[in-house]
Amino acid sequence: EKQDIFTFYNLLGNYFYMQQQYHSADYYYTKAKDCGHKSRLQLAKIFYNLSLTKQRILDDMHISLIYAKQAYELFEKEKDDNEVIDVLVSMAVQYTHIKNFEEAKNCLETAQQKLHQYPETQQKHIMFMMEYHYGKLFEAMGNDEAALQKYITLTNTLEEDTSVVYVL
Repeated sequence: EKQDIFTFYNLLGNYFYMQQQYHSADYYYTKAKDCGHKSRLQLAKIFYNLSLTKQRILDDMHISLIYAKQAYELFEKEKDDNEVIDVLVSMAVQYTHIKNFEEAKNCLETAQQKLHQYPETQQKHIMFMMEYHYGKLFEAMGNDEAALQKYITLTNTLEEDTSVVYVL
């Protein structure tokens, strides 16, 4: 029964997140987190979702980073490389937001290393997102020329099936 309640709250969190109602999503993800026993992987996903919702509703990224780090540790223990890479990219965004550029760069570099280490991951999409966030990092650092070069390179590599990212 606790698993059913957890699933219910998690699904509601996902629904509201997809509707971009981040306060409601955060509420239900928190309820899911506080709801009884979960597997380590389920808990990691909840921590990651909480990190993403808090990133959108709070100005202070430190709380988002706490949840992201917890998710990262659990995904590492579970050896879920796709999720580890996604969390690292999100942490890079969060570090960039608080102007901790060195940590943001470290997260992106670690994500790239993991991506090359595990070729079965969704390389094309993740590589695109990492390069985009490198551009955002350069932009935040005031290096507009390097950012522009990243963005131009990305627009030149777009294909029909690639998600559109508004870089310019």
